[in-house]
Amino acid sequence: RQWVNAKKDITFERVPVIFEEKWDIFAKVYYLTKAFNKENEIGPKLFDAIQKSANPPDSLESLKSFLEKNGIKSSDFESAY
Repeated sequence: RQWVNAKKDITFERVPVIFEEKWDIFAKVYYLTKAFNKENEIGPKLFDAIQKSANPPDSLESLKSFLEKNGIKSSDFESAY
């Protein structure tokens, strides 16, 4: 990302990519974490949980639980999702 920081006229913004319909839940969670300004903190943890866990968070309930363990209250999740 050095080239982004070197150029004043470039704005770098991450966006989720949805290659499969079932991935839309993760895109929504990305924007939810971004709304709470926690995407840089939670994003890598969620990636690891999805890639390395035998039981990854892949449902609303499991994601809500995951996010609650990482600083986003269930009530905030429900109102934002």
